[in-house]
Amino acid sequence: MRAIKYFLLIIFAFWWGLNFYFSFPKSSLPILYAHNLCQKWDDIFFQRWGFFAPPPDFDNRLYYVYTNKKDTSDIFIYEVFERLNKRKNQNYLFNDNLINLDYILHNLSSPIGDLLRENFQIYKHQKFCDSIEDENQCYQLFVNQMKSEIYQLAEMKTLLKHSKLIAHKQSLTNHKVRIILGAKELPKFYQRYKDSVIREENVFFSSDYYNLNSSIWEK
Repeated sequence: MRAIKYFLLIIFAFWWGLNFYFSFPKSSLPILYAHNLCQKWDDIFFQRWGFFAPPPDFDNRLYYVYTNKKDTSDIFIYEVFERLNKRKNQNYLFNDNLINLDYILHNLSSPIGDLLRENFQIYKHQKFCDSIEDENQCYQLFVNQMKSEIYQLAEMKTLLKHSKLIAHKQSLTNHKVRIILGAKELPKFYQRYKDSVIREENVFFSSDYYNLNSSIWEK
């Protein structure tokens, strides 16, 4: 019986050891470049590693800020994802369209954030921030340089179309819109039902105003 226990323990340790070994980039490359070998490996050692991924610690935020062109004090702020989430919960039996819309909008906004984060690391590596003590200030300078490129992205153009649709539904006929992308901290697990929890929110991109009538970006 003891021999069987040791044998099972060795098999268990060997199986998990190979899984972890395969996860290291340097050790996995020879297998990944050999398609047949990689297929055989997955047949024996396949794992859904997403199960082990840490939970997210923030919510994405997408804001459309509408400002009346004749009266700049007339401002209407529309937060997209939180509204969608509430509507999904209210119509949980018949919310396929809302789920699809939420999925599409997240997949439009997330690549913009990823692009900014990746390019900012390159920007810092090139020592453009060395003469600036405040990294937030350096990031803003970087974003200002990136704006024209961001405006040409298919994701941004589609978000603008969606903002026009929302403006039409809200009867905003003489407005310009600013698109803001951000992230809001999720409450700790034990705080999830407390309304009094203060959640930090950060903005990582704020566009210039876009004229909904003339379809022109305005400084």
